Amino acid sequence: MAGLPDSLKYSKWDHIEVSDDEGDSHPNIDQKLMARLKKEKRAKDYEEFRKQHPDAPDPIRAEELMTSTSRTVINSGNKETEKQKQAKEAKEVGNKHFGKGEYTEAEEWFGKAIELATEDATSSEAKKQLAVYHNNRAAARSNLGKAQEAIEDATAAIKLDFRYVKARLCRAKVYEGEGEVK
Repeated sequence: MAGLPDSLKYSKWDHIEVSDDEGDSHPNIDQKLMARLKKEKRAKDYEEFRKQHPDAPDPIRAEELMTSTSRTVINSGNKETEKQKQAKEAKEVGNKHFGKGEYTEAEEWFGKAIELATEDATSSEAKKQLAVYHNNRAAARSNLGKAQEAIEDATAAIKLDFRYVKARLCRAKVYEGEGEVK
């Protein structure tokens, strides 16, 4: 071992401090400075993303997630308006037509559900339900070969509920069918 440089001799390594989490909690690193730098980097990355994607939905904040789950519990006994009930009934009729392959009728009924639900779509639950109606109409329109209208409906559903994976999948399938993979 006499011929090895000191950097390769394990006996010389015992003075090196190693942190398990990539240096974030190392005693020689200023934690407040590190947090500020990370926050500034996230803000800069977000601004660049917004420039490239101006129509992208706002990011989910942890506070929103916590309040939305507590709101769901609180509003679980909430009563639906008459129009919301009618909209759900119209959706069910549309679903029956869709299941039978009667896409034109399904499109009409989903359209009625959208008309009825649009006025009362103020709460997050009502918006999610309206997103479902838009996505269902998008699926019917897709089966009718109305690609552009299907894309518009799926996009409307995503804007109402940006976590709605079925709407994203529906839109992606239409884009793929049109040869416009995005």
